Amino acid sequence: MIDIEAVIEAGDWAALLGGDDAAVEALAIQTLRHGLAADPALAPFLATSGGDARLTLTVLFTDDAAVRTLNRQWRGKDKPTNVLSFPGDWLELEEEDIAALAEGADVPPAHIGDIALALETIRAEATEQGKTPRDHLL
Repeated sequence: MIDIEAVIEAGDWAALLGGDDAAVEALAIQTLRHGLAADPALAPFLATSGGDARLTLTVLFTDDAAVRTLNRQWRGKDKPTNVLSFPGDWLELEEEDIAALAEGADVPPAHIGDIALALETIRAEATEQGKTPRDHLL
């Protein structure tokens, strides 16, 4: 099982996407699961339900100011961007570790990574590209 945590830190994402915070979180989880399904190594984790999560992933819904700070800190670029991604320890796992996780071995879950999204940049890009913010985000 993959535990996807969606955190709304700043910005009115619900208004941007139409709905409430729970709908934003559900959309994020559904979209990420769909994207993760393209990776054959993750298939065993997506096929299971219930029980302890074997993998984790976090998506942060925030604003340009927060993403600008992260971008400056981690990439040396003092400007906001639409999305930042940070790999977790998943990429460091060997095949036998992945198999052990998939089989439910008594090992700590691995973290796929973190994703940070900037509200104002996503909104502006959607307008520039003639898309709805929801379509651009997806």
